[in-house]
Amino acid sequence: MAGVNELMNRYNIETAQGMARIIRTHLEQLNADGEQHARKIGKEWDLDETAIRRLDGIRGLTRSEALQNLESAEIRSLTEEVKNLNVALLHAQNENLEAHKQVQKAQEQVLKAQAAVLQEKDRIIAIQDQKAAAETKAAQHEVRIEALQQELDRQAKELQQARQAAAQAQEEAQAQQERLAHASLWQRITGHW
Repeated sequence: MAGVNELMNRYNIETAQGMARIIRTHLEQLNADGEQHARKIGKEWDLDETAIRRLDGIRGLTRSEALQNLESAEIRSLTEEVKNLNVALLHAQNENLEAHKQVQKAQEQVLKAQAAVLQEKDRIIAIQDQKAAAETKAAQHEVRIEALQQELDRQAKELQQARQAAAQAQEEAQAQQERLAHASLWQRITGHW
């Protein structure tokens, strides 16, 4: 069973109203055998596999094209998410670099303060506090960078799996089209090829 949102992705339709209008227009064709292959449950449309196949035919869409539309939308979504994670990773790396610079600056100030006279002892303690805060911030950024990197790796794996699934679906659809092309007229009529 498929809902309107899945069908919008399948047929590259922008609005739920547009998808619902297409279903209403072709409702008799979708339920031509007297079964309720396409029906409205509450405010939502629900279509089974038979209705989807018939709608594919009405829309002139082969099964491989429909799968490709769904997988392309998923790949675009994953690609966008990977881009967003890359941007977040860059920001975190910049913040980490800035924190490291602050740590380095604080360390230089500590060394200068230690060489100064004993009267600057209070100032040295304040600088050491700054250093500790900067190191804590740097450690937090490193943990955040590691988490973002793990998420980026996970998204990259998902993207690879989605691409492999799309390639496999396309190969299967092509094999099915080749079987159909070599099928006899009788096999095509009966749908057994």
